Amino acid sequence: MSIEGFNPMSEQEVSYRYQYVSGLVHVLNDIQSAIEVTVMNVGDVEGWVRAFGYQWDEQVFDSAAPVPGAGDLPQNVEPGGLWTREWTVDTGTSWWIRILTTADHLVPSVNFIRLAGTTDDSISRLYAWVQPGDFAVFSLPFRVFPPVPPIGPVRGDSAD
Repeated sequence: MSIEGFNPMSEQEVSYRYQYVSGLVHVLNDIQSAIEVTVMNVGDVEGWVRAFGYQWDEQVFDSAAPVPGAGDLPQNVEPGGLWTREWTVDTGTSWWIRILTTADHLVPSVNFIRLAGTTDDSISRLYAWVQPGDFAVFSLPFRVFPPVPPIGPVRGDSAD
């Protein structure tokens, strides 16, 4: 599926090293809900994040896509900082989340929250939470982008 107005080739190329995949979570019926993806940087260097939301086997959101009214949002997270995105979702649907990061010191979590449906403050807005240890984690192959140019003169060229 393509997201209208989004060209993935126009984004800055980043070499993601880790992929985190959640299990399937069912959004409650008849309650307006949102999915909130948060990544905490517990390291001492900046990291990069990209999150995708899937309704069954269809990609529905991509954190790198422009946000209506806000434009492009940063995909980086500073040391000690938090990166977060939230998407409103349909009720009675099932979702899974895929998160790409550039380093293992970027710690993801996903919250499924009620946006409306009760005025009782004793009922938590949070009804499902994918904790950092709940993800399947995959290492991705490292690649240098753009390719490193040759060092020194090319054979046959003279320095004169």
